[in-house]
Amino acid sequence: MNMQSPKRKYTTLKRLSLFTFITAIVIIAAIIAKNNIPNQYLSREFSFNNAYRPPELNASRWNILLDQHSHTNFSDGVMTPEQNVLWHIAGGFNACFITDHNKIEGAIIAQNIARTKYNNTIKVLVGEEWTTQRIHLNFLNITSTIPVPSNIPTDQEIQDAINAAHTQGGIVVVNHVPWMKERSPTFPSLDQLVAWGIDYIEVLNGDEFDLQSFEYCQNHGIGIITGTDVHNPGKIYGWTTLNVSQFTEEAILSELLARRTGIIYNFTGIDPAQISGMMENPSYTLLKPLIYLGTIFDNYVWNGDQYDWVGILVICMYLFGSFALSEFIRFAFRRWKFKLIDRTAK
Repeated sequence: MNMQSPKRKYTTLKRLSLFTFITAIVIIAAIIAKNNIPNQYLSREFSFNNAYRPPELNASRWNILLDQHSHTNFSDGVMTPEQNVLWHIAGGFNACFITDHNKIEGAIIAQNIARTKYNNTIKVLVGEEWTTQRIHLNFLNITSTIPVPSNIPTDQEIQDAINAAHTQGGIVVVNHVPWMKERSPTFPSLDQLVAWGIDYIEVLNGDEFDLQSFEYCQNHGIGIITGTDVHNPGKIYGWTTLNVSQFTEEAILSELLARRTGIIYNFTGIDPAQISGMMENPSYTLLKPLIYLGTIFDNYVWNGDQYDWVGILVICMYLFGSFALSEFIRFAFRRWKFKLIDRTAK
């Protein structure tokens, strides 16, 4: 038995090496798939002839369904400005802001397209997502890009950016607070942000409803607003509601400035692509498990150069704990098998 022990240790080491190698390959493939997502659908030409209408829609109370947070291929989105507009129409929106990361060029193009081709259907307004490692802010209704001074801006730099947005007649929204709190140890408190002059908090980002921020807004007179944060066409879970006397950009902005907004939250979500009858791209379907897995690992990297080492250690413990458990089961099974053979032989 002792003579076989080194051999058994050697085979265990080989299996551990193979497990580590395969796991590393799968993780790398998942991260590559996550950062190189193929088109989810075979076409990006969304039909809005049968545009979605939330069942909660009540025209006597509100007549605008707004999205304050979306992206085009001018930042890290995959849709062109016009495709972004059509996606919003198919999803039931009749107003939206384009808020690419740290730029407004895509938003201006989308606004001009909407004014020319879809003016009676949707109003598109210009915005910028001021994106840093410390905080993400949406500056709505600005006329020029507000530059980011540093990856981790100081309190004063954040206040200066908010003031610059207000000087342009802009509206300031704090985006996806829970997501930022997880990733930014220096994320300002909501009390600080209110003191610095924010107008809204995004209480629904994608499919994540932020109850804590919602209650904070109710108690402190801060506006509530939703954002799809769309990068790749997907489901819609919420709409911001407004009631305007005229279907104009000016009337929408007037209601936003007055902070007269409500929200509709559909926790199951609707998919504009399915409404448009679009077929999913087979390449995307094939890579979907890797994309989802890549999203998990992507959560341990913040803004490309900061790592959640505690989280990475925990996931390594899970992976190698799984290997140790499989080895224990294998060892126990072998012992049981040999005992069964001995009993049979007797």
